[in-house]
Parts: sequence; C-alpha cells; structure tokens
Amino acid sequence: MPASLPDQARAELRNYCGRTGLSLGTLASRMGYTRQTLIQFSSGHYPAGNGEVIARAILGYIPAHPVKRPKPPGRLYSTANVRLIDELLGLSMEGAVSLAYGPPGTQKTFVCRSRLAEAWERSSDPDLVYVYAAANMAPLHILKEIGRGLGTSVYGDRYTVLNNIFHRLEERQRPAGIIIDEAHHLGKRVDTLEVLREIVDRAGVGMILAGHDNLEDIFMAKRGGPLEQWFSRIDYHKRLPGLSSSEVERIVRGELGDVSEAGIRAIIEGARVKDYREGSTYISARRVFKITAQVERSKRVSTSALEAAAAAVKAN
Repeated sequence: MPASLPDQARAELRNYCGRTGLSLGTLASRMGYTRQTLIQFSSGHYPAGNGEVIARAILGYIPAHPVKRPKPPGRLYSTANVRLIDELLGLSMEGAVSLAYGPPGTQKTFVCRSRLAEAWERSSDPDLVYVYAAANMAPLHILKEIGRGLGTSVYGDRYTVLNNIFHRLEERQRPAGIIIDEAHHLGKRVDTLEVLREIVDRAGVGMILAGHDNLEDIFMAKRGGPLEQWFSRIDYHKRLPGLSSSEVERIVRGELGDVSEAGIRAIIEGARVKDYREGSTYISARRVFKITAQVERSKRVSTSALEAAAAAVKAN
C-alpha cells in the first residue's frame, strides 16, 4: 500500500532536516509557518484536517531548495590506490571494516570525496556517508555528522542521535558504507572510537577508517589496550603507496596534453617526498596535481611546457 501524501512529506521532512541540519523552527520560519505547526505535522498530530495542504507545501519547498550536494574535488584518474580504495568501498557495502592508511598525498581523501559526489549523483539518498574526523572529535559531534549523512534527526543527546542512526540504517532500502577520514585524529578519543564500534556491531554497517600511517599503530597495537575490542572487527588493513611513474605520466598528459619526456621526469622528481616510515621516497599525488596546476599557469608566460615544469618544480 503506497504511503499517503502526508506520510511521504513527513519522511522527506525528516530526511531534509537531517541532511541540512535545519531545525523544524528554522524551516517553519522559511516556509511561512509557525514552529508549532511543523512540529505537530511531523509528529503526526496535525489538528487541521488530514494535513494534505501542508504536505504539498513541504513537498514543493524541498525540491525548490535542495540539499547542497558535494562536488567532485577534481578529475579522478585510475591508479593502484584508486582501485584499492574502490575495493574497500565495495567491501564496506557488504559490512566489512577496513583501515586505509598511508603518508600524505596517497589519494585517500581525494578518492573518498570523489566517490561520495558520485553517490549523490546516483541518488538523493546516497549509499555513502563521509565524515571528516576533526582533532579529538567528541562522540556526539561525530554521531551528528553520521546522522546528517544518513538524513536523520541529529537533535538531542548522544543516545537519542545514536538511536536515530540505528533506526535510519534499519529502514534503508539498501546498505550504506561509512567513511571516517583523518581517523588518526581520534587516537586519543577512545570514547569516540567505541561509539563507532557500537555502530558497526549493532547495525552491521561497513566502515572505512582512513588516515596517516599512525592509524595502524592506533588500532593494531598490542592486545590488552583500550582498543582491544577493535581487533576482531577490522577485516582489512591496507597501506597505500605513492604513485608509479607510469601513473604520473597518464595524469600529466591528461592534465596538460603533450608534454615532453623531460618535462614529465621533472614533474616526477618534483613530486617525490620522503616516506618516513619506510625510509625511502614516494611520489605524492597531491604534489603532482599541484605542480601540473602551476605548469598550466606558467605555460601562459613560458615558451614551453618543459620550461613551465622546471619553473613549477623549482617553486616547490
């Protein structure tokens, strides 16, 4: 039996307020209603008739004022790291929990944000939730970010928001994966990490925790520590390498067009940085894109792409 118009509007209202973070009072004011009117309607206790008039107003307002969708951070090229993160994302849809870690510039954030933007392109109820873990993020704050990503209410205390998340995950038509980026920032917040584990355990949801190399140290430390319960939850832990020379060449030609071999070599050397864990060097994707952007600007005043590449590398 199809849902009634008011029921459809209530579902859309909950989703909209959850994703935008707007309170019912703020939304009511923007729509020209009183706060009490919207509260009564959303709770199913609307006194004026069956609520179809306000339901139509809500269903008209939301598409006219859509949720701001994330934009892709840039062009995504196929690399070993992209394929590895995509594999972990696919496994997260099956309920797997993974650590994806590595030094800066190994495409962790770039790929995750790109796939999030694509998920929003496919559906207004995307199957990915992306959360940037700020330094020492408290449990309630991270729960609110997850709740907004799922489109559920984030008002109330920690336990209210957590229960809203469980309810939303249970009612979804398809599974969702959660990405916690910069998760190494949570190393000193055992309480926050334990809340994430509770979501994994109780909802059976898949999760990727991405961050720098010390992320592995946080989760895979000696048994008996405060995060011992995480050991059995982590299905995969993968370290991301730097780019290969052939991957850099494809990126550079894709960004700049015809570039000489000498120009590509200059960019590769300019993008090499120290890998402190391995005691070697790697090619940073972030630096590759930074240098190609500088080359593109420099080409406007230089006589060749090689000169531009040399100038860009020197600037770095």
